Amino acid sequence: MVSYFLITFGACCVYACFINNKLPERAKILAISHAITFTICTRIVSMVNLCREEQRPYCEPNFTNSWWSVLLLHFAAYLLPACIKSFYMLSDSYHSAAPLWIGTGVKFLLFMNAVYWTFEYVSNTNFSWSRGPLCVKLELSEASNTIDIEESDDMSPGINNNNNNSNNKTATILGYGNVYGSSYFLLVLNFTVAIMLTTKPLGSLSISLLIVQILSLLEILDVLSIRRNLITPIIFGLLGYQHFFSTGHQATIPSIQWELGFMTTETIVFPFTH
Repeated sequence: MVSYFLITFGACCVYACFINNKLPERAKILAISHAITFTICTRIVSMVNLCREEQRPYCEPNFTNSWWSVLLLHFAAYLLPACIKSFYMLSDSYHSAAPLWIGTGVKFLLFMNAVYWTFEYVSNTNFSWSRGPLCVKLELSEASNTIDIEESDDMSPGINNNNNNSNNKTATILGYGNVYGSSYFLLVLNFTVAIMLTTKPLGSLSISLLIVQILSLLEILDVLSIRRNLITPIIFGLLGYQHFFSTGHQATIPSIQWELGFMTTETIVFPFTH
């Protein structure tokens, strides 16, 4: 039902952007693309489910640590920073700390998260080559004591080019069209990466889609001028409700993911497993 409400909202946004004659042609196309992206991400997230015991056999869970979820996690480690960068580029806000943190920091942490779950999948699957001892043959050879140094006779002194043309410097305000705050959203990414490090692969993929949904929703709210409308907090609440269940959580105690407490240690050690 929640997915139905969100998809209906996305379809209404597509129609509202299409009939809005006050928008330029380029802005209208971008707004429609954001609405379609929001709708598609909502539909994809609704496919992730975790069933309770009383829902069997009418519900088939797919929230497992499978090979395809780990593979998609590696793709998401590259696609999510690129997608966030594209949103920043729309408002010319990809400056200052954004390239360092989004292009390098977030991408590296997501890749290391994917590597961790790859090792976790390999160790739990019990492949034949992983059960036996791994032998490595090392051969050491004497390094050559001769060092060849090649010198080029074509070295020429540098040529100083004096440019007498003076350019007038102008001040440019970057990120003026930003609707979500380029610097404040980096804090959201910090919490996002921290949550994804302690979430299973499908849960991390769901959170990645949540970030795309939030960015698309903020662009839609700005284009349609409904930021102060009552529908805005309702849609954010529905997104939180949807992704609470799509990340492997249920409203029952047995559905708690106890194995995540042993990510750092194999035994119960305070405070790492509490």
